[in-house]
Amino acid sequence: MKTLSPLRASLRPGVIALAMILATSVTQAETIHEAMFNRAPALLKQLHDKGYQTIGVLKFRVQKPGEKTSDSVGPLNSLLADRLEIAMILANPFGDEQLDIIKDASSQAVQIDGASHLTKEGRTKFFGPEFELAWSDRRLAADAFLTGLVQLNAGESTANVALLYFDRNGSGLERIGDVFEVQLDATTVTELGESFVLRGAFDDGETSVRRDSSTPNNSNPNTVNQDTTADNSNAEIVRRNRDERVVEESKRVKSQLTVFPLQDKGAPVTLEVKYDGRVMPVEIRNGQAFLPEPRQGQKVEFVLNRASFVQGTLGVVLKVNGENTLYRQTVRDVDCSKWLLTPDYTRTVIRGYQMPDSNTLEAFTVLSARESARRAVDYGRQVGQVQLTVFKQSNDDTPPPVVTAEDEDLLAMLRGVHPSDRSDSLDLLKTRIRHAANEPDQLRSLIVPGEQEANEIEILKFTPDPTPIMSVTLTYYTP
Repeated sequence: MKTLSPLRASLRPGVIALAMILATSVTQAETIHEAMFNRAPALLKQLHDKGYQTIGVLKFRVQKPGEKTSDSVGPLNSLLADRLEIAMILANPFGDEQLDIIKDASSQAVQIDGASHLTKEGRTKFFGPEFELAWSDRRLAADAFLTGLVQLNAGESTANVALLYFDRNGSGLERIGDVFEVQLDATTVTELGESFVLRGAFDDGETSVRRDSSTPNNSNPNTVNQDTTADNSNAEIVRRNRDERVVEESKRVKSQLTVFPLQDKGAPVTLEVKYDGRVMPVEIRNGQAFLPEPRQGQKVEFVLNRASFVQGTLGVVLKVNGENTLYRQTVRDVDCSKWLLTPDYTRTVIRGYQMPDSNTLEAFTVLSARESARRAVDYGRQVGQVQLTVFKQSNDDTPPPVVTAEDEDLLAMLRGVHPSDRSDSLDLLKTRIRHAANEPDQLRSLIVPGEQEANEIEILKFTPDPTPIMSVTLTYYTP
């Protein structure tokens, strides 16, 4: 079915045009996560004032310059929905204005035949079923759903964002709140499916960033918007400088002003992709990497190799379709468990998903063409991508500054995950979400010796520097 081109959508009532986003300017850009976090309380009030009680959040759509709007540019499409949902839970008031929030609405929407927020007919499909809620055992029909539209600006350093909603009354997608401009950061760049390698990242064992020699290398991921002390201010400057460098390097790769990271002899890690034991060629087109599509039943495996010039230990996150090959985690890369490459263990072969018990390996499964096509049009996680992200071990022993409760909530939102145990109240759910944000999952990192099966592992402590030094996205299937 054809859908309306977003750039011409202003000709039809009830549909939000991207042209409206282009006309909006903001003087002080936040990151997209800071912006959504800060807007969550007002968003909840607007929804309550419209008379809605039960709300779900669906995956976002993203448009890059010169490309079509897509629901599968990378993990970001789904992660933005996850994080907005968590932000709304944490900001949800107690009392008469409290809203019921659907748990992971996109995953539940997968089960609804014909559901699509892009068409009038598809939107009606959301308002029959009852949905599992984020807390309590109740299942309720929805009153409205939120989603979002992100448009990268021409320079690809900033983006404009609109939050949208639709309800059971049959109206089209409508904007809620103002369009806001955001600054891209390292997390967003990797989740957009962009690729980069930071040259000089191993000079003197330090990640090279633009900073004054007096500025401490204190970029703890728990530290956000700290302006109360000089140390916190310096840490924020260092973080933003690193983010700027990641953004610039990814733009150079995409514009083909530098070689693709997999072709870069200065890259800290190389990646081989094998189908049935044969190394697959990687095609580089327009600053992006593509793999042949595997056939149904083929055995797929990945080989990580640490470059000989690298000092220290590297932590590697390898995701397939947005799921970490360790424990199928879907959180941001810095929070994921990591495969470790050390001076003693320089090569790791990954033949499947390492499961949480650390002794079970679930082989990668190649879907048939029909199954792949069916899943590509639903609300599932990203489709058809392999993503490699590399972190250095943190060399900073300075204790992190004390963070505020607001900063802890922002960190919890960034993780965007629900606790494994069901909560019977909003208060308990908030407590568990905040507690989960303080659990150092990144410390659970694994070494796999040589060619051994992935269930023969050693678990070590690894604290990553929060800025990745390399990220690569390979596309093997395009919906």
